[in-house]
Amino acid sequence: MTATHSQRRRRVEFLDFMDEVVAAYPDQELHVVLDNLNTHKKNDDWLQAHPHVSFHFTPTSASWLNQVEVWFSILQASP
Repeated sequence: MTATHSQRRRRVEFLDFMDEVVAAYPDQELHVVLDNLNTHKKNDDWLQAHPHVSFHFTPTSASWLNQVEVWFSILQASP
């Protein structure tokens, strides 16, 4: 797993991060799950330059964070 934190959430920071991910996993097929933040959209040129990378988006009506919160709630409620 690769992660980072940035002061800004612009496309340039996102694609810089994706360049780091691709460099860390050369010649591997990568599937990246993203929310529907505008920064994550309209990156067709970058994706064409990186054919081993696929972006998958969570449904617009369901935030990934909400799904994580539900999962933790279920775990917390378990005996």
